[in-house]
Amino acid sequence: MSPKPVPPSIKGIYFHRLFEKDWLKLQFQSTRDHFLAKIIPVFFSDPHNKSLRNHSIGGKYPGLRGIDVTGDVRAFYYQQEDHTVTFVRIGTHSQLYG
Repeated sequence: MSPKPVPPSIKGIYFHRLFEKDWLKLQFQSTRDHFLAKIIPVFFSDPHNKSLRNHSIGGKYPGLRGIDVTGDVRAFYYQQEDHTVTFVRIGTHSQLYG
């Protein structure tokens, strides 16, 4: 069974083509479901909610911020001046930093 595609943009939240490629590589459908059902609503209501562990990203991703999706899966995003958010990458720590 092939993974569900990334949903279309949601109220000011967009998904970069790199995110879409990463999305299809996620090992478990449950991770995708968790991101859409649990993480996005929390992020939308409060991007700095303590449970997301929102933090700035350095190294090869300057200017991006990261949030925790699961124990090892992170999602990276940037926010525009108009307050729209674009998710750029999603994956395990080793996939993103390795």
